[in-house]
Amino acid sequence: MHFNGGEPLLSKEHVTFLEAMPDASKVHINYNTNGTVRPGQSLIDLWSNFKLVQLDFSIDDIGERFEYQRYPAKWNDVKENLQWFIDTMPVNCMFGVNTAVGLLNQDNIRNLDAWLSKNFKENRVTDPTNYRKQSTIGVLNSENTNWKQIMEYLDSLDQRRGTSWRDTFPELFQKIQAYNL
Repeated sequence: MHFNGGEPLLSKEHVTFLEAMPDASKVHINYNTNGTVRPGQSLIDLWSNFKLVQLDFSIDDIGERFEYQRYPAKWNDVKENLQWFIDTMPVNCMFGVNTAVGLLNQDNIRNLDAWLSKNFKENRVTDPTNYRKQSTIGVLNSENTNWKQIMEYLDSLDQRRGTSWRDTFPELFQKIQAYNL
Protein backbone atom coordinates (compact mmCIF):
# COMPACT_ATOMS: atom_id res chain seq x y z
CA MET A 1 0.00 0.00 0.00
CA HIS A 2 1.21 3.45 -0.88
CA PHE A 3 0.20 6.63 0.94
CA ASN A 4 1.22 9.90 -0.65
CA GLY A 5 0.43 13.52 -0.13
CA GLY A 6 -0.37 16.17 0.71
CA GLU A 7 1.14 14.95 3.93
CA PRO A 8 -0.13 11.43 4.69
CA LEU A 9 1.08 11.42 8.30
CA LEU A 10 -1.58 14.04 9.07
CA SER A 11 -4.38 11.70 7.98
CA LYS A 12 -6.29 9.91 10.72
CA GLU A 13 -8.32 7.97 8.12
CA HIS A 14 -5.30 6.03 6.94
CA VAL A 15 -4.68 4.83 10.52
CA THR A 16 -8.22 3.45 10.68
CA PHE A 17 -7.57 1.67 7.39
CA LEU A 18 -4.29 0.17 8.71
CA GLU A 19 -5.97 -0.97 11.93
CA ALA A 20 -8.53 -2.92 9.88
CA MET A 21 -5.84 -4.81 7.94
CA PRO A 22 -6.50 -8.56 8.41
CA ASP A 23 -2.85 -9.73 8.34
CA ALA A 24 -0.50 -6.79 8.64
CA SER A 25 2.54 -9.07 8.82
CA LYS A 26 2.13 -9.72 5.07
CA VAL A 27 1.72 -6.10 4.04
CA HIS A 28 4.36 -3.62 2.87
CA ILE A 29 3.33 0.01 3.33
CA ASN A 30 5.02 3.00 1.76
CA TYR A 31 4.72 6.71 2.50
CA ASN A 32 5.85 9.82 0.69
CA THR A 33 6.36 12.48 3.33
CA ASN A 34 8.05 15.85 3.48
CA GLY A 35 9.61 15.12 6.88
CA THR A 36 7.77 17.87 8.73
CA VAL A 37 5.46 15.57 10.70
CA ARG A 38 6.38 12.99 13.32
CA PRO A 39 3.95 10.10 13.70
CA GLY A 40 2.50 9.47 17.15
CA GLN A 41 3.50 6.50 19.26
CA SER A 42 0.26 4.64 18.49
CA LEU A 43 1.03 4.76 14.75
CA ILE A 44 4.62 3.67 15.35
CA ASP A 45 3.34 0.73 17.42
CA LEU A 46 0.89 -0.14 14.64
CA TRP A 47 3.68 0.00 12.03
CA SER A 48 5.71 -2.56 13.98
CA ASN A 49 3.07 -5.17 13.01
CA PHE A 50 3.63 -4.73 9.27
CA LYS A 51 6.05 -6.67 7.09
CA LEU A 52 7.81 -3.48 5.98
CA VAL A 53 7.28 0.25 6.36
CA GLN A 54 9.06 2.39 3.77
CA LEU A 55 9.27 6.13 4.48
CA ASP A 56 10.33 8.14 1.45
CA PHE A 57 11.23 11.73 2.26
CA SER A 58 10.91 14.48 -0.36
CA ILE A 59 14.11 16.48 0.06
CA ASP A 60 15.48 18.59 -2.78
CA ASP A 61 18.19 20.67 -1.11
CA ILE A 62 19.51 21.84 2.26
CA GLY A 63 19.24 25.01 4.34
CA GLU A 64 17.40 28.04 2.98
CA ARG A 65 17.39 26.49 -0.49
CA PHE A 66 15.36 23.57 0.90
CA GLU A 67 13.03 26.02 2.61
CA TYR A 68 12.39 27.86 -0.65
CA GLN A 69 11.72 24.67 -2.64
CA ARG A 70 9.58 23.02 0.07
CA TYR A 71 7.96 26.18 1.40
CA PRO A 72 6.89 26.62 4.21
CA ALA A 73 8.94 23.74 5.67
CA LYS A 74 11.90 24.68 7.88
CA TRP A 75 15.20 22.91 7.29
CA ASN A 76 16.21 22.70 10.95
CA ASP A 77 12.88 21.07 11.84
CA VAL A 78 13.24 18.51 9.04
CA LYS A 79 16.88 17.79 10.01
CA GLU A 80 15.81 17.13 13.60
CA ASN A 81 12.91 14.99 12.43
CA LEU A 82 15.13 12.87 10.18
CA GLN A 83 17.38 12.07 13.15
CA TRP A 84 14.29 11.37 15.25
CA PHE A 85 13.06 8.91 12.60
CA ILE A 86 16.44 7.14 12.65
CA ASP A 87 16.37 6.91 16.45
CA THR A 88 12.69 6.02 16.87
CA MET A 89 11.34 3.88 14.07
CA PRO A 90 10.82 0.12 14.54
CA VAL A 91 13.31 -2.24 12.91
CA ASN A 92 10.94 -3.01 10.02
CA CYS A 93 11.12 0.61 8.85
CA MET A 94 13.39 1.62 5.99
CA PHE A 95 14.07 5.04 4.51
CA GLY A 96 14.31 6.60 1.10
CA VAL A 97 14.85 10.09 -0.24
CA ASN A 98 13.15 11.36 -3.39
CA THR A 99 14.81 14.39 -4.93
CA ALA A 100 13.29 16.44 -7.73
CA VAL A 101 16.20 17.94 -9.68
CA GLY A 102 15.57 21.15 -11.60
CA LEU A 103 16.75 24.70 -12.16
CA LEU A 104 16.76 25.57 -8.45
CA ASN A 105 19.02 22.75 -7.28
CA GLN A 106 20.82 21.18 -10.25
CA ASP A 107 24.04 23.14 -9.73
CA ASN A 108 24.08 22.50 -5.98
CA ILE A 109 22.89 18.89 -5.75
CA ARG A 110 26.30 17.68 -4.57
CA ASN A 111 25.75 19.52 -1.26
CA LEU A 112 22.53 17.61 -0.65
CA ASP A 113 24.22 14.34 -1.65
CA ALA A 114 27.05 15.00 0.81
CA TRP A 115 24.66 15.93 3.63
CA LEU A 116 22.52 12.82 3.09
CA SER A 117 25.58 10.59 2.85
CA LYS A 118 26.83 11.90 6.19
CA ASN A 119 23.57 12.32 8.11
CA PHE A 120 20.88 10.08 6.63
CA LYS A 121 22.63 7.09 5.11
CA GLU A 122 20.87 4.31 7.03
CA ASN A 123 18.26 3.40 9.61
CA ARG A 124 19.21 2.36 13.14
CA VAL A 125 19.78 -1.27 12.11
CA THR A 126 22.04 -0.15 9.21
CA ASP A 127 19.66 -0.78 6.30
CA PRO A 128 20.81 1.75 3.68
CA THR A 129 18.69 4.72 2.68
CA ASN A 130 17.52 4.44 -0.92
CA TYR A 131 18.17 7.65 -2.88
CA ARG A 132 16.15 8.45 -6.00
CA LYS A 133 16.33 11.46 -8.28
CA GLN A 134 13.90 12.54 -10.94
CA SER A 135 13.63 15.62 -13.12
CA THR A 136 11.40 18.47 -12.12
CA ILE A 137 8.55 19.06 -14.52
CA GLY A 138 7.00 22.38 -15.48
CA VAL A 139 8.52 25.84 -15.46
CA LEU A 140 11.49 24.87 -13.25
CA ASN A 141 12.56 21.91 -15.40
CA SER A 142 16.31 21.89 -16.10
CA GLU A 143 15.66 22.05 -19.85
CA ASN A 144 13.61 25.26 -19.70
CA THR A 145 15.52 28.24 -21.10
CA ASN A 146 12.55 30.61 -21.24
CA TRP A 147 14.22 32.92 -18.73
CA LYS A 148 11.40 35.47 -18.82
CA GLN A 149 8.86 32.78 -17.91
CA ILE A 150 11.12 31.47 -15.13
CA MET A 151 11.61 34.95 -13.64
CA GLU A 152 7.89 35.73 -13.78
CA TYR A 153 7.05 32.43 -12.11
CA LEU A 154 9.61 32.85 -9.31
CA ASP A 155 8.68 36.51 -8.83
CA SER A 156 5.03 35.51 -8.42
CA LEU A 157 6.02 32.92 -5.79
CA ASP A 158 8.06 35.54 -3.95
CA GLN A 159 5.19 38.00 -4.00
CA ARG A 160 2.81 35.48 -2.40
CA ARG A 161 5.33 34.09 0.07
CA GLY A 162 7.46 37.07 1.03
CA THR A 163 10.60 35.25 -0.14
CA SER A 164 13.41 36.20 -2.54
CA TRP A 165 14.60 33.69 -5.09
CA ARG A 166 17.28 36.19 -6.20
CA ASP A 167 18.86 36.06 -2.73
CA THR A 168 18.35 32.32 -2.23
CA PHE A 169 19.62 31.25 -5.66
CA PRO A 170 22.17 33.94 -6.66
CA GLU A 171 23.82 31.69 -9.24
CA LEU A 172 20.51 31.26 -11.10
CA PHE A 173 19.89 35.02 -10.92
CA GLN A 174 23.37 35.68 -12.39
CA LYS A 175 22.75 33.13 -15.13
CA ILE A 176 19.49 34.85 -16.07
CA GLN A 177 21.11 38.31 -15.91
CA ALA A 178 23.73 37.07 -18.39
CA TYR A 179 20.89 36.76 -20.89
CA ASN A 180 20.13 40.49 -20.41
CA LEU A 181 16.65 40.02 -18.98
